[in-house]
Amino acid sequence: MLPIPKNSGTFWTEYNDLRIRISYGIYDSHISVSASYYIWENESIVGFCKHTHLRMALKGAIKSLLNEMEEWGMDIWVSTRPKTKQKAKFIFFQAEENLD
Repeated sequence: MLPIPKNSGTFWTEYNDLRIRISYGIYDSHISVSASYYIWENESIVGFCKHTHLRMALKGAIKSLLNEMEEWGMDIWVSTRPKTKQKAKFIFFQAEENLD
């Protein structure tokens, strides 16, 4: 039987202009954290980490997410329109090789 968390929750944070959803579960022996970056509607890339300390699990999950984004060849540019100061976000993926 899988362990049941004693406590859990979800919150949003910002890291390098990325809005990331953090979900955590606190268990007897560890804390499990997932960090999700939503690309479009329900499409997301997720990083995971388990650790005995919440702060370390959180850092590990964000690092795992960034590694996953790098593996996908994902690059994000954030720019600001000069007249309105409105931010725009551009998400790029590397082209797949051998698409013949």
